[in-house]
Amino acid sequence: MASAIGGALAAPTGPAAPAASPKVQAFLDVLNSAGGKPMEQLTPQQARKVLVDAQAGATLPAAEVTRKTITVDGKPLGLVVVKPPGSAGKT
Repeated sequence: MASAIGGALAAPTGPAAPAASPKVQAFLDVLNSAGGKPMEQLTPQQARKVLVDAQAGATLPAAEVTRKTITVDGKPLGLVVVKPPGSAGKT
């Protein structure tokens, strides 16, 4: 019985991890090709810089950007609303 329990614990079961979309996989490949430390070994500041630098050359689509401040529980909360140009709806 002990060998049956040990065998059951040795091989994890369950669904396989989902595959990344081609665009996400391409982004991950670029991050991994730099040869630096893995993200989990970086400080939060270093990890943010890696991601900012990795996205620096990306061309963003046109967008309507609106900044607003609302009050929540008596405190100001800054919002940035990003919408496709010409989209319907209130900002």
